[in-house]
Amino acid sequence: MVRETEISTQFGFIIYDLIPMKGVYYLKTNKGGKCLKKLNYGIQKMTYIYMAKEHIIKNGFERIDKNNLTIEGTPYAFVNDDLYAVTEWIDGRECDFRDEDDLKA
Repeated sequence: MVRETEISTQFGFIIYDLIPMKGVYYLKTNKGGKCLKKLNYGIQKMTYIYMAKEHIIKNGFERIDKNNLTIEGTPYAFVNDDLYAVTEWIDGRECDFRDEDDLKA
């Protein structure tokens, strides 16, 4: 509960529900569906990933998991010495590499 409260406070939304998924958590919030991921790398790599995604978005690619920023303007939050990132939730399913239709998309 402490983690959820701290994430909610740092990102500025209210969490109504937290559902574990494959390696991430789906958050039902007052600002829509969010994806919460505990990061196993540091701030420098997270900043690089954030900047790369922003560059891609600015160049017209909209179908990407855009990072949410904390109220302090960072794309990550520290909770009990762990680093977390929040992105917009994208509905979908995992790609099946044996399915030719999935590979064409």
